[in-house]
Amino acid sequence: KNTMIVLVAQTSIEMAMTVLCAYPLSKSTYRRKKYLTVIFFITMMFGAGLVPSFLIKSKLGLVGSRWAVILSGCLSVYNMLIVRTAFVSVPKELFEAAEIDGASHFKCLTKVGLPLIKATLSVILLYSLVNSWNEYFNSMIYLRDKAKYPLQLILRTILLGSQSLDMENVSS
Repeated sequence: KNTMIVLVAQTSIEMAMTVLCAYPLSKSTYRRKKYLTVIFFITMMFGAGLVPSFLIKSKLGLVGSRWAVILSGCLSVYNMLIVRTAFVSVPKELFEAAEIDGASHFKCLTKVGLPLIKATLSVILLYSLVNSWNEYFNSMIYLRDKAKYPLQLILRTILLGSQSLDMENVSS
């Protein structure tokens, strides 16, 4: 149950954040596009690290809750750059036609952009699901209650327990 809660919540938030960050960065008329792309790229290359992340989450009171694990994977810059490239490949004339018909930016995104990049979104969804499924380190760091452990952390605990038993048998 814990694994599915984290998996669904983390993947949903990551997909929403990815699309909402990628769409404005794909527009040639967006003035801060280069500046934000550089900032995203720098954060992709140089992460803040575990200690600052832990300190922020502890100050926010998230340590010990599932939200600390869920928010740890809320945006993948790599996936965002892939979706941005997919949005750039959509002909801008389609967006212009929708805007002439009175569509807002959100309607252009949902009615024009997203249907045309369904294949890219499905690949990004699979990336996000696999990444969230394989993630156990953040759960190990942030969760204190064993009742909130996801399946991956329980399996790791079992594996380490069996290895310690093997080591005791070898030494005796």
